[in-house]
Amino acid sequence: MVRVVEIKGNEYGLHDLMTKDIERIRIESLPEWDVRYHIKYAHQEVVIIFGITQKGNGLLYIPVSGNQYQAIKVYDEHDDGIVFNPACGKVILDHAADGRPAMTITIHIESTGEPDIPVIHCTEQRHFILTDKGYFNEISKGDDNSGSAP
Repeated sequence: MVRVVEIKGNEYGLHDLMTKDIERIRIESLPEWDVRYHIKYAHQEVVIIFGITQKGNGLLYIPVSGNQYQAIKVYDEHDDGIVFNPACGKVILDHAADGRPAMTITIHIESTGEPDIPVIHCTEQRHFILTDKGYFNEISKGDDNSGSAP
């Protein structure tokens, strides 16, 4: 499936589209599915791919060089002791302070009570900038572990 997403305003929530696509995947009961998002920013276009597995893990593939994509887990409802809550991370397409296209991914992670897994409640945030060549560079990655316990 292909979706064209044009960023005209200050901010666009790609996670809203992904959530709708996840629901469609569930309805159609497909074991593995890819959605290609053609993201248009002003004079640039980049293809981002979202794939979801049968277990309920979703990966966002973003271009990081001419022939290489980086896989970032943005969806998780497979309860292996750790899950995302909500299951779909927040993916925001926006413009950086210098006007260049930017993407921020925010994930809330928590444990679900498995006896051998420590209590975890944290937020991970990653920031990317789209270069003139149409590739994403990660400019920062951070965790807020204030709610975690050993």
